[in-house]
Amino acid sequence: MKNKKKIFLVIIVSLTIIISLIISKPSNTMFDDWIVDEYQIECKGQECILNSNRYKIAIREDQNYLLFNKKASS
Repeated sequence: MKNKKKIFLVIIVSLTIIISLIISKPSNTMFDDWIVDEYQIECKGQECILNSNRYKIAIREDQNYLLFNKKASS
């Protein structure tokens, strides 16, 4: 009986964490505004600018965020 209670508790805690992460995910616009305010990185389309350097976005999907690590050609 103790094991069933532990398993149930773990499942409930895991679901609570997953649901809270899904609910609290900011929109792409909110994320873009935050990254400009926090890090002075400005992103438009498939390119980001930081300190006058341009970087290509390696991965960006509608519901996901960006990962950039490649310098864009000038």
